[in-house]
Amino acid sequence: MMELFKNISDAEWLNMLVNPRDGIPLLPPENIQERFCGRSGLLAMEQAMEFYKVIREASKNTGRQLGSMDAIMDFGCGWGRIFRCFLRDVSPGVLCGCDCMPEMVNYCKNTFPGFEFIQNDPFPPIDFHDGKFDLIYAYSVFSHLSEAAHMAWLREFYRIMRPGGLIVLTTRPREFISYWPKLPYIHRVDDKKALSEYDAGKLVHIPVSGGDNLSDSFYGETAIPEAYIRSEWSKWFKVERILDNVIHVDQKIIVARKV
Repeated sequence: MMELFKNISDAEWLNMLVNPRDGIPLLPPENIQERFCGRSGLLAMEQAMEFYKVIREASKNTGRQLGSMDAIMDFGCGWGRIFRCFLRDVSPGVLCGCDCMPEMVNYCKNTFPGFEFIQNDPFPPIDFHDGKFDLIYAYSVFSHLSEAAHMAWLREFYRIMRPGGLIVLTTRPREFISYWPKLPYIHRVDDKKALSEYDAGKLVHIPVSGGDNLSDSFYGETAIPEAYIRSEWSKWFKVERILDNVIHVDQKIIVARKV
């Protein structure tokens, strides 16, 4: 697949992901797509492609093209939305997916034969050796984690990444806190207090059960201010960029590197 598609434009690649042929996997049913990302079809994949392009550019800036990497992890892979964007860049032995939801792991195993997918627990450890990964990315995962889970996974990422390895993650922007009272699955929230805590540099988390095994012991709605990222992440990573105006992407993107 790499050889077949490596020279086509991003626009052509996006079209092929939305309208698959030549061995590219079909998108899952719309209800599955929307359950995990609130959109489907072109809208879902446009967002995925823009996130992928940020990752690709960040990788170039570290001196490593995606195709030259030895190990890449899609953390919280869901139905493989972002995963699909990488199919023209890397071989099955390089890219793997992880998720805590067994049905999504099974779906991806059936959809992407030859690639590795594993089910991880909500908290570390994860079954990879020290210093394995060149790149770990996660879309809308740290947007939901409690502070305890957030910190535990950052420590684990540090363990399983090689020196100079890259992480690219997302979180909710400040303005999303104002929507929390309107969300049907959040029953009680003081959004003014949450905004005040966010502005004071604190991670803000509202525990909410996401169904299945997404327990409110670690899962909910989360917004992480830049001050928190720069102070807390510096224990393990150098924060390279924080982007909040990427087209089609409604979350902040954090680019950091293990030093």
